[in-house]
Amino acid sequence: MQPLCKFAALSGALALTASTAFGQVTTTFTGSIETTDSRFDLPVPPEGDPFGVPSAPIFSFLTDVPFDIIPLTVVTTGDYDLSVSTDFLFGTFGYTPVFDVDDSLANYEFGIVSEGDGDFDGAVTGIPLVAGVDYFLVVSAASNPDDSLITSPEDFLGDYTVTFDGPASLDGTIVPEPATIGLLGVAGLGLLRRRK
Repeated sequence: MQPLCKFAALSGALALTASTAFGQVTTTFTGSIETTDSRFDLPVPPEGDPFGVPSAPIFSFLTDVPFDIIPLTVVTTGDYDLSVSTDFLFGTFGYTPVFDVDDSLANYEFGIVSEGDGDFDGAVTGIPLVAGVDYFLVVSAASNPDDSLITSPEDFLGDYTVTFDGPASLDGTIVPEPATIGLLGVAGLGLLRRRK
C-alpha cells in the first residue's frame, strides 16, 4: 500500500478561502484538472448513495483518470456539507486515514460523480468529519480523457471549485507530485555539495 504517494501540482496555485455566515464557516478550494496530473482508477459510487460501497471500474475509460488531492485538516468535529462546481465532468471522493493511489476502493468514505447531463455541479451533505483524523479529498475527471472511447477529451479537463460548509474552516494544501519532490531533492544535494 502506498499512502499518499502523489500529488498534484496544480498549474497555478491552490486557492483557499474561508468565510463565516449564520454560524457556518465556508472553506473554498480551487484548482484545475489537467492531462499532466497523476492518474488513478475511478471508484464507482452507487447511484444516489454517496456513502455507499463503491465498485471497481469495469470500462477502460474509468481507469488512468487524472486527479488532484487535497489533504484536509479538521479542527472541529461535526457534519460538513460539500459542494463541487466544475466546467467538466468530474468525480470527487473522500478517504481516511490514507489515500492509496493504487487501490481507490481502500479507505473510501464518500463520493460523487457528475452525470453526463451537462450539469457539472454536485453535493454531499452531512459528511461526519472528526478533528485530528487525516482526510484526503480527491477531485478527478469522470473519465480518462485519453481513452480511445472518449470523443471529447475537453469535457473531462478544466477548473473546479470545492466548497465545504461546516462548524469550522478546514485547512488543506496540495502535496507536490513525485517529480517535483525529486527535483527539490536534487537541488538540495547540489546546494549541500556547493557548501562543502
